[in-house]
Amino acid sequence: MYTVKSILMKKIVLAAMMFGAFCLLNSVYSQTVIYDSEIKGTLTKAASPYILFKDVIVPADDTLIIEPGAHLQFATFAGLTVEGSLSAVGTDAEKICFTSADTTEAKTDCTKGWDGITIRGTLKDTVRMENCIIHYVFSNQAQFTYETKGALSVYNRYAIISKCTISKCFGYSNGGIYWADEADGIIRNCIIRDNISDHYGGINIYRSGALLINNLIADNGTGLMIRSTNTANDTVKVYNNTIVESRVKTRWMEKIVGVEHGLADFQNTIITGVPGPYSPQIIDIYNSDHTSFKNCIIKDKYNSVELYNSAVSYTHLRAHETVLDL
Repeated sequence: MYTVKSILMKKIVLAAMMFGAFCLLNSVYSQTVIYDSEIKGTLTKAASPYILFKDVIVPADDTLIIEPGAHLQFATFAGLTVEGSLSAVGTDAEKICFTSADTTEAKTDCTKGWDGITIRGTLKDTVRMENCIIHYVFSNQAQFTYETKGALSVYNRYAIISKCTISKCFGYSNGGIYWADEADGIIRNCIIRDNISDHYGGINIYRSGALLINNLIADNGTGLMIRSTNTANDTVKVYNNTIVESRVKTRWMEKIVGVEHGLADFQNTIITGVPGPYSPQIIDIYNSDHTSFKNCIIKDKYNSVELYNSAVSYTHLRAHETVLDL
């Protein structure tokens, strides 16, 4: 027998069950849409993924903290610019992910990718990114705006990039990292892989100093390009890296490692792969006051090193698997 009271109780229980199911679904499928053009504060895993439909900037006076496990998804051509402070520190178990909002299309059509991360400004504090993943950047619009950038671009700032993976990115000028205009800092324990560019697919260092240590740079356009001013502030140290099988898609930039007007110190680094048919050297050194190789392995099936108006020193260099003690 149904009474008004029993019917009411059943409705209350049903409503509670529906509300509980809604809360559960909301927790599973929760997301945060960011509409503002400025961003600051803390981004958390719990509120992820963050959906960004347009360019956002961290202003010079503000700080953005991204916690482990947070995911940021960017619409086509939307990107993140940091003029203030940035701390994006994940863990081995909970990495921070920067990717396209539509990875299905971005996987098959690079023009559906997002615009990458740009770090710039005059602040002297350290930008830190650790255990981050950057995927599916498409910065080809730089071809039309004459803006040089990559999936991760650092201009005139000190940055520590550690244990990060940058892959499956495409750019007209740079596919992976662009480090420029008196930038400085450390790139360590990173994987820069499967990026494509008409110019420099892996890491391009321009008029800046850097320490590259324990990185894997593989299957990019040009693995590592160093273009500096032959001054002490622009010294690039390349220690314990593996630069291998850079995938070349144009006739213009076919070396695996290039040094132009720069000071570069290579130690305990492996450089190997198959360069392109037009410029078959594995390393191209041009107008460099001093580039040194110590305890390195350099191997390919063509010519290893091409020099032009440059000073190069070798210590315990293994070229073509032959030890040269010069």
